[in-house]
Amino acid sequence: NKQTNTHITLHSRHTGTPTMAAAVPHAGRLLVTHNVHIRGVVGTLHKILSKAEARKNISLAVPAKRQHARKHKQLFEFRVTGKTADGYKVVAHRGFEAQEIYFVTDSKLTEKRLQRLLDSVLRSYSNP
Repeated sequence: NKQTNTHITLHSRHTGTPTMAAAVPHAGRLLVTHNVHIRGVVGTLHKILSKAEARKNISLAVPAKRQHARKHKQLFEFRVTGKTADGYKVVAHRGFEAQEIYFVTDSKLTEKRLQRLLDSVLRSYSNP
């Protein structure tokens, strides 16, 4: 059995060079390129990538642009907003903040299945 590791890649603020921060045994990787995230989004993405369906179908999760949201959401909400060339764009929403997250997936994962996976993770634990 071939085991793949998930690596969290952090870029040093001083040198800009990538450093390996942690290794978790699952197939999907979480790429963290800066430290400007909605509070709790990185931990939530870890939980998503640790699910069995995610290990099979998601190869990379990349938190991206963060912005102010018009509506207030007390708890985390992840919503699949569209298909990309390599997977899906998801918007994480909490409080008055929203953040785009890009998931690189295989072709078997449908938008509906990804949304169900995200919803099940958010239901399975209390939001940070």
